[in-house]
Amino acid sequence: MKRAVEAECGGLRARKIVALGASMSKFAIVVTGDSNFYEPEMLKDKAVAVTPNNGSHFTTLKMLEGFLTPEHIKTTRAVRGHL
Repeated sequence: MKRAVEAECGGLRARKIVALGASMSKFAIVVTGDSNFYEPEMLKDKAVAVTPNNGSHFTTLKMLEGFLTPEHIKTTRAVRGHL
């Protein structure tokens, strides 16, 4: 996964984060035990909660693109304590 971020920091010197590396992390899309969703295709046009603009967000998008076309992938911001 490649990622580059540049930020102006209100009077502080500009910052740049550049990361390139292999990862052996595991990711999953999780639903509640009583959910009727049991296949990724069933998430078509449904809101999937992600923490925006980080590795798990990008990985979730890539995982879903294996099952859905991008126009049918809908994400929403995950809020701690509300999932």
